[in-house]
Amino acid sequence: MYVIKTGIATIKKIMFQGKNKTILFVLSIIVLLLSTQGCGGSGAKPSNEQVKKPIKTYLKKQHKCSGDITVDKLIITKVGDYDKNFEGWPVYAIFDANCQEGGISTTSKGDGSDKAMTAVIRRGLGGYEAFMPKIFEDGFRKLEGMTQDLNQKMKSDWDKAFNRQ
Repeated sequence: MYVIKTGIATIKKIMFQGKNKTILFVLSIIVLLLSTQGCGGSGAKPSNEQVKKPIKTYLKKQHKCSGDITVDKLIITKVGDYDKNFEGWPVYAIFDANCQEGGISTTSKGDGSDKAMTAVIRRGLGGYEAFMPKIFEDGFRKLEGMTQDLNQKMKSDWDKAFNRQ
C-alpha cells in the first residue's frame, strides 16, 4: 500500500506539471504492476524464513550503539495476519541483540510472545523490509533515551566509586 500511494502521488505531480504523456503512461503501468505483484497488503503472508534477514537488519539499525552490535540469536516465532493500521504483518521473535561499547555491554531481548511484536514487515521494491509503525516509535525512543541515561549514570557512578575519572 505504501508503494502504491507513493506511485500515485508521483503520477499526480507529473500530471499537474504537464510533463510528457509517455512518462505518465509508464508510471501508471509501474503502479499497476506493483499493485498486482503484492506490494503493500495484498498477497500471501511471508514465511518465517522470508522475514528473518529483514528483521535481523532492522534489529541492528534500531539500536543506538556506537560500538559493535550483534544479533546472536534470532528465532521468528510468528508472522501475524496483515494489519491495515500498520500496513504490514506483525512479526514476533526471540532474539538477543548485544551492543558492546568499550567495557560496557548491553543486551536487548525479545521473548517471542504475542504481546510484544518485534517489528512489522512489508513488501518494498527490493523485497521485504522491517519497520516499526510510527505510533510505537515515540514510546520506544523515550524508553531508549531513559535506558541510555541510566547506563551513563551507572558508568559515571562506577568511575567515581573506583576513582577512575
